Amino acid sequence: MNKKTQNIILILASVVFLIYAIGFVISPTTEVEISGEVDAGHSEVYDLISNPSTWPKWSPITPSATSFRMRKEGPDQGVGAKIVYLYDQKEALTISITETRQGLMVRYDISSVQAPQISTGEIALEPVSGKTRIVWTHESNWGKNPIMKLMGKVMVSKQRNDMLKSLENMQNDL
Repeated sequence: MNKKTQNIILILASVVFLIYAIGFVISPTTEVEISGEVDAGHSEVYDLISNPSTWPKWSPITPSATSFRMRKEGPDQGVGAKIVYLYDQKEALTISITETRQGLMVRYDISSVQAPQISTGEIALEPVSGKTRIVWTHESNWGKNPIMKLMGKVMVSKQRNDMLKSLENMQNDL
């Protein structure tokens, strides 16, 4: 092996080592918070967000219904409501409503079979002059894998954009 090839391999190995080293020391969690208003009453917004089977209509966070089959479990809305996305007859993603305050707040968990990421979130509603102010917090835990932790940090801006798009879609659906 010539000197130039050895130098290239050394540089590549150093870059990989650096990426892993950074990945080991950064936090495995990311958090995104957005807020905005929709021109609808808080009860209407609550009915939309507390029913996970409506999420594909307004949330880009969920997979498209064309590439996945959905299975509902539990009640239609509120605590215990769950939607399971199936790909090739296997569970791929689950969204579960874990806590609610009638008309004011929904907490959820999102878990994926294919990735170690576990996400939780809260969508809080505040009535404001016939409109609804929404404060949405979404936290993801990317696990111990240093590459996944780095990927999570990169995904924050996409998650924020998806959540903002969700608010736009909610406005259009209500």
